[in-house]
Amino acid sequence: MAQPIEAAWRYARLQAVGRAQSRYLLLLLVGSGYTLAAYLTGGPTVNVPFLGLSVERQLVEALAVSVLGTLALAFYGTVEALISAHQKLAAVFKTDIDGMPLYEIDEHPNVLDFLSYVTLLGAKRGGLITRIAGLVLYPLPLLAAVGWTAFLWWTGYRAWPYGWPWMLGVHLFNAAILCLALTSTVRYLLKRLKTYHMTQEPVPIETANKKVTGGVPPVSPGRRTRAPKQQRGGK
Repeated sequence: MAQPIEAAWRYARLQAVGRAQSRYLLLLLVGSGYTLAAYLTGGPTVNVPFLGLSVERQLVEALAVSVLGTLALAFYGTVEALISAHQKLAAVFKTDIDGMPLYEIDEHPNVLDFLSYVTLLGAKRGGLITRIAGLVLYPLPLLAAVGWTAFLWWTGYRAWPYGWPWMLGVHLFNAAILCLALTSTVRYLLKRLKTYHMTQEPVPIETANKKVTGGVPPVSPGRRTRAPKQQRGGK
């Protein structure tokens, strides 16, 4: 009885992380698009629609870097949490993540997931095409958002003199967030590169069991193994 309960809990956990990842990614991409449009408009102030105010550009851009950098870190956090939830859910069913592909059980795929799904050939992945698409199509919008955030910080940091004396502290705080975000981006890219060097075909449960047992079929619980029959002659 414990295994069905654990499986349901692990599955719910995976879906909750997937929902959070989709929301953080959406906010990151929308925020990046809004700040890019505001940057291109020019002028000393920026109109903030949800506040109904025109705010000084230096302040808006500095706070935008704080928000975008935090969203990027949150997204990378959900990536690690999703990997852990996927592995633990697969372990409940006595298989590995290759035998339970994430794209078959994720109920909340985001826009980057669908960019990588274009290489699916029916129900299977397309080998080399999938690997190239996974390395290019999936991370590209994310890299653009993180790169834009770094550029926005650099332009704000160089806009001396600042309108407020405490703006230097905000820029230094944003620099720390961006260092973490850029480090997480590099780790994320290296992890994807390592993943797509491996095969993408699901591993059958029987194959996974052979890897664990060394080729000997696993014994079912409660089933007794018989001793070999004694040969004639007492041996």
